[in-house]
Amino acid sequence: MQKMRVDCCFLLSKTRWGHLHEKDAGVMYLDLTFHQPAKCKLSHATVTLDFHEVESSETSNSGLSHEPSDLEVTEFFGPQILTAEKRERLVSTTLEANPTVGIGGATFQGMRFARSSVVSYASRWQFEGSRFAPDPPPIGSNSRNSRYRRVVWHLQENELEKQAVQQNTVHSAVAFTHQSKPFYLDVKIEAKLHRWHDRLKQKLVCPPRNRKSFARATIQPSMKKAIDADFAKLAMDLNKSMTDANLHPVNGALFKF
Repeated sequence: MQKMRVDCCFLLSKTRWGHLHEKDAGVMYLDLTFHQPAKCKLSHATVTLDFHEVESSETSNSGLSHEPSDLEVTEFFGPQILTAEKRERLVSTTLEANPTVGIGGATFQGMRFARSSVVSYASRWQFEGSRFAPDPPPIGSNSRNSRYRRVVWHLQENELEKQAVQQNTVHSAVAFTHQSKPFYLDVKIEAKLHRWHDRLKQKLVCPPRNRKSFARATIQPSMKKAIDADFAKLAMDLNKSMTDANLHPVNGALFKF
């Protein structure tokens, strides 16, 4: 089975630290690159980022409660939606019938009729981002106070194209608040491929259902106390700036919004 590879590259040199809504915050940039094997085309892919606290062994072993953490994904991340031009295909079907009836050795031919129908199919390339609270929420926690700690980006390829026509790298970024303590960032990737073999389309799941494509990084927030006056505006403009970063011609096609 050919392998599908998705690279999640964190651009550490572009990471910014500052304050947002009177809380310590950061902005991380990452490039998502989708490598498609020959004779296969990506159907869809999902990249999930989960932010987790690094709990001390004393707290986790004793079961004692601790103060709620400020670690949370803000509403400022991007791109939140990218779409390419819609593709349409017309499929024409014709049904013809010429009934005959045999009775007692005699054959009678009925009236011939034909029926035609035309169906229009439409599809487009789309990349969409959303944020979520933990699922399920921690035991004993108030669901109303659950913090957003997950970002999910979902890529849907155009079903009417046999080969990908859009760029294979999407530039993205996310703003989050923290408590100036190390935290975990988990990355999980799932994808589904289409492979054409002898005119038959086969669906492939990557990674296989009995395996996981998972990686964990430990993030240490900057301890610098200098105030970045431009940080809040940078964070709040992330969706627009990352949309603009992806808005350019690719193989003669333009993203449309």
